[in-house]
Amino acid sequence: MLNKIESSKLTKALFLVYFLLLVWIIIGKLHMNILDIQDINNRSINLIPFKGCAIVNGKIYKLELIINILLFIPLGIFMELLFAKKFYKNILFILFVSISFEMIQYFLMIGVSDITDVMMNLLGGMVGLGIIESFQMIFDERVQTICNICAFGMICICLPFLLFISLMI
Repeated sequence: MLNKIESSKLTKALFLVYFLLLVWIIIGKLHMNILDIQDINNRSINLIPFKGCAIVNGKIYKLELIINILLFIPLGIFMELLFAKKFYKNILFILFVSISFEMIQYFLMIGVSDITDVMMNLLGGMVGLGIIESFQMIFDERVQTICNICAFGMICICLPFLLFISLMI
């Protein structure tokens, strides 16, 4: 069993892997080479929630919304595990990360910067904060170990899947 310091180091390493995957998914669009991105030179901003890129054939594309939520749940969990700041500070950091990703997409001209994405990312981070709060009440001292095991398992499952998807694109 890992001691508290080793567990904390593992959490930091898992966060780094998660964050690099998040950058690759959002900024790299799952491409191995940034030059392969198809929608290069496509710069736009959508400031109207649930309009634009979340609309396909006149209907809200729910899968995109769900993916944005799921991608940011771990960020909320890691924020609490690593920094244990006040809830509102974690929310502000998650909001900052989400807006930063949207700004990077805009300046690099690799997609649409969308307020809906920011909202769904923030919701995902808040869900993650709620999950970790619940885990802390249930598992107390073991919460970091349990979260590390879950994060490691998810990375082992998701990384090969994402690599496969990126090769298919």
